[in-house]
Formats: sequence, C-alpha cells, structure tokens
Amino acid sequence: MKIAKLNIEGYIGGADIMSMFSVEETFNLSKLKKFLDSLESDVTDIHVYINSGGGSVTEGWAIYDKLKASGKTVTTIGEGIVGSIATVIYMAGSVRKLHENSKFFIHNPYWAPYGGEAMEGDDLIALGEDLKNEQTKILDFYSKITGTEVSSIEPLMNKATDLTSTQAVEM
Repeated sequence: MKIAKLNIEGYIGGADIMSMFSVEETFNLSKLKKFLDSLESDVTDIHVYINSGGGSVTEGWAIYDKLKASGKTVTTIGEGIVGSIATVIYMAGSVRKLHENSKFFIHNPYWAPYGGEAMEGDDLIALGEDLKNEQTKILDFYSKITGTEVSSIEPLMNKATDLTSTQAVEM
C-alpha cells in the first residue's frame, strides 16, 4: 500500500475576484485533477486532510465525485474545521476521522450576492427554489451516508450547527 497525502484548506471554489485579494488558501476541482494526475501509478490510498469552512456548493460536489471516482481508497481526516460543503467532501472517505478538537459545521445552503446584482421577483423565487432543492439534496445525502434520519439532521441545518468531533462521529 502506497499513500499520497492531499491537503484541502481554505475556501472551496475557483479563484474569483475576492480570493485574488485574500491570503486565504483556495482549493478547487482543477487542483484535485492536477494532484490525481501527478500520482505515481503504485499509489493505492489517498489521505485527505481537510481544514475548510466551505465555499462553492457546485465545486464541492465536483470534488466529492472526483475523489469517489479516483479508484483509490480515500481516507478523510478533519483538522480544525470541516464546515459547509467541506462536510460533503469529507464524506468521500471510506474511512473518516476527526481530530478531537475539530469542528463539524452544517447549515442550509445560501446565496450571498456579490455587488449590486439586480434581480426581479421571479428571479428571486427561482433562486429560492434552487436553494431549497440543494437543501433537500444535502439532507438526503447526509441521511444516506450516516444512516441518520432526515428529521434529526434538518433542525441542525436549520439553525446552522457546530458539532463537536464526538457529536459528528456519533451521527
């Protein structure tokens, strides 16, 4: 068995105008593809160390899918914070670990406008429907992966909850 180590830190998503002026790390699908392409052929396992408060939902799902399809045994290790869409990436591990003092943060998806994007009522209604659909997708995903009922997870997401590593593992 040969193990490769991958660090996912900071914002999940592509480089945007905000991240260009930030010292915060970013991680995206492009970086994951480059990492996977650089692996030696005898690598069988990937240990993914995550310290991220989240970011782009679309990018997070793409990273999750790519890790699952990598053909490698993936172990995810939460360090610091595993929050928002980073929790979905964390679930890509067939083995999942959290350090004792790590925080696991879940919440409903939201949209944060950048600048003065003008929207009409129908646009806002469509956006709300998209957010509700994504919320349902994430709830169903958490339930399927953890075996926990949606009715137990939904109130935690509704109030944006920090789970301790012990609480997250028990769930």
